[in-house]
Amino acid sequence: MVVAAYPDRLAAVPRAGGYRVVAALAGVLTFVGAGVGAGLHLVNRGSPTTVGVTDWWAFPLVSAVSFACTGVWLIWVRPRLSIGWLALAVGVINGVFLGCLEYGVWALDRPGGAVAGGLLFWLGNWMWVTSLLLIATVFPLLLPDGRLPSRGWWPALALSVAVVAAESVDWALTPYEAWSPTLESAGAVNPIGIDWIWRPAIQVPWTAAIFAAMIVAFASLTVRLRRSSGEVRQQLKWIFFGVVLTFLLFAIGFVLGPTFTALAMVPLLAACLAAVLRYRLWDIDLVVSRSLRYGGLTAVILAVYVACVGLLGGLLGRTTGAPLVATAVVAVCVEPLHRRLRVLVNRLVYGEPDDPFAVLARVGQRLEGARDGASVAEEVLPEVVTSVAAALRQPYVAVTLADGATIEHGTRGQPVIRTPLTYGGQRVGQLLYTPRAGGVGPADRRLLDKLARHAAVAAHTVILARDLTRSREQLVTAREEERRRLYRELHDGLGPSLAALALQVETARDLAPSDPAATHELLERAVPRLKSTVDDLRAAVQGLRPPALDDLGLAAALRELAAGFTAPDFEVSVQVADAPALPAAVEVAAYRIAAEALTNAARHSGAASACLRVEQRDGQLRVVVQDTGRGCPQQSSGNGFGIASMRERAQELGGTFTLRSSGHGACVEAALPVVAA
Repeated sequence: MVVAAYPDRLAAVPRAGGYRVVAALAGVLTFVGAGVGAGLHLVNRGSPTTVGVTDWWAFPLVSAVSFACTGVWLIWVRPRLSIGWLALAVGVINGVFLGCLEYGVWALDRPGGAVAGGLLFWLGNWMWVTSLLLIATVFPLLLPDGRLPSRGWWPALALSVAVVAAESVDWALTPYEAWSPTLESAGAVNPIGIDWIWRPAIQVPWTAAIFAAMIVAFASLTVRLRRSSGEVRQQLKWIFFGVVLTFLLFAIGFVLGPTFTALAMVPLLAACLAAVLRYRLWDIDLVVSRSLRYGGLTAVILAVYVACVGLLGGLLGRTTGAPLVATAVVAVCVEPLHRRLRVLVNRLVYGEPDDPFAVLARVGQRLEGARDGASVAEEVLPEVVTSVAAALRQPYVAVTLADGATIEHGTRGQPVIRTPLTYGGQRVGQLLYTPRAGGVGPADRRLLDKLARHAAVAAHTVILARDLTRSREQLVTAREEERRRLYRELHDGLGPSLAALALQVETARDLAPSDPAATHELLERAVPRLKSTVDDLRAAVQGLRPPALDDLGLAAALRELAAGFTAPDFEVSVQVADAPALPAAVEVAAYRIAAEALTNAARHSGAASACLRVEQRDGQLRVVVQDTGRGCPQQSSGNGFGIASMRERAQELGGTFTLRSSGHGACVEAALPVVAA
């Protein structure tokens, strides 16, 4: 069993203090720019200069906050994940763009302008297109793992980067009056504006290239989805849905207004969050759990504190009494609140380990509805594996049967914890799983133990069904082999002999009237051959079933068998009573096992005597052969001395075979179940 403490995933992140500092500074820059821009937008409200210029201000504000938070968060946890840096870049660009644009508008309304107002307005004039095209053309190419689908997609990435750069330059050179009469009236002039840049001959190819890059990026996501499977496919389904909804909302925004354009920045990141929570995207479920837990705890504590101060401020005073009471309330509530939030967040991120009965009920229903062992193997065991993985959000779960078959879900990692599956005191397999980050708690272990019991029943059923199938195959094989043997003996041996005898008899009949002496000679030669053929026929019949069983019955046949082994230096005693009629298969198995055991005792054990006992009790026919020899030296291997043959004869009837050996002799015992004939 491989059991080890699962390391905290945060501890596995390489030390990247420099990356985190850069991400933190970029996040601060984003929030400063977005905050300044939002504040200046309130100041600029009502100014004629804002018409058609800052109407879409909510779009960069939402983009800056959402993408910057996502980028900083991902870089803090996975600094080498390129998607995090791309998201942070989009957030920074939108934050700076909003601040610069609103500051530039504010500067235009000030007599004499303001410091660097024209330069910042110029920056805000074109930076929005950079962030928008990054989202539309580069993001879909790199989602979800920050890598291209294959090396063949490098030209697509080059096209997207070229489109982003070219369109940014295009807007940086576009005169303000080409797209905004308001700015023309305000006297704003692009210091590097070029009049011919806005001509259709240039804009149409640019627009076609943009749409081509967007289509190729969307196609890459479609290709990923079609080629993926399992958990990755589920992740991509969410991302695909988020990308489609983002494009739709952005397009609708041109008809219904800026609000929908701002909302378009939400679905993609929301879909990524859903993929993180449900399908372990970016492998940061531990970070999600802790972020939600402590973020929620902080929010609730602040709400409780503010509510207490607000409600008690009039009675106890806002400067001393109410804050003290609020602090006491928070101190009392923080521990139970933290515990409750931990349960809720773990249930959201990892599943529902505190409610095992729903999972157990599903598995029980599938077991109840199983038609046969094959359906258990094909449906129920995969359901057990999937239920464990889904309920506890384990990255890898598998059931290994005793016959070596394995049913898996997820990607195997380290460490692997093994839980034995036992049924009726017999081990029928193992339940294997790789624990998620944070380890496996007591509630998880209780659920796993309950599921293991259900899995043991299913595994036992599958093993029995497969054993039955193998037994049927062996029975058919043995029957066909016996038929082949009989065919060969009859066709190659008895058939030609009888044909030759028939020819001799016909020849004798033809010679009888004219040459009696020759006829007599032919018949004399035919008689020994006829006797030999009869002996061959008897041997073939005895190969099917000993004739003594039909002529004498089992008890007398065993006595006759023992008498045939008795010799001056080897004495065989028989203790067998007449028994009621037994099934033919039981009689043949008992006779053959006794014959094989006596043969071993007489030829190989060096025994002076042996005892054959046959008795029927408790629904079983027991055949015991015990000798006084030196024992069986090959009992450990189970081969040689006909041991394998005796064991197979007992087991094929559902019985048991036991061989005990010591220096004072060997004892062969077979217990054969008896069914009324």
